Amino acid sequence: MSIRRTGLASRLVCFVSLTLAFAGAPRAERLPIRNYGIGHGLPADTVSRVFQVSRGFLWFGTRVGLSRFDGHGFVNYGAKEGLPVEVIVDIAEDPTGVYWVAMWGGGGVVRFDPRSTDPARLFTSYPLG
Repeated sequence: MSIRRTGLASRLVCFVSLTLAFAGAPRAERLPIRNYGIGHGLPADTVSRVFQVSRGFLWFGTRVGLSRFDGHGFVNYGAKEGLPVEVIVDIAEDPTGVYWVAMWGGGGVVRFDPRSTDPARLFTSYPLG
């Protein structure tokens, strides 16, 4: 029985050695990394929250507003677009595709519907007591 096990062990070692020899050396690949900042359209260099929504966009909460990145450029939302407080703390998406944005300093929560065609209805504020 020990002779049989030795033969099996020898064949297993030979098989593993040949498999590794023909597999080749693993190659490490470099992922493209790019830094974005104010010069690229981000409204501030300080980002408090990064959130990827179901449609694939990245949303950034900054100290001067909300910013959407589509892979090519930024679309920014701040006081001029109706955001009551510009310091963003958190971002979440509900099942209907509406975003909920928590703001710092008594700003409460804002309902943000990116599908709205009426700029006056883009943000709906819900102050917290």
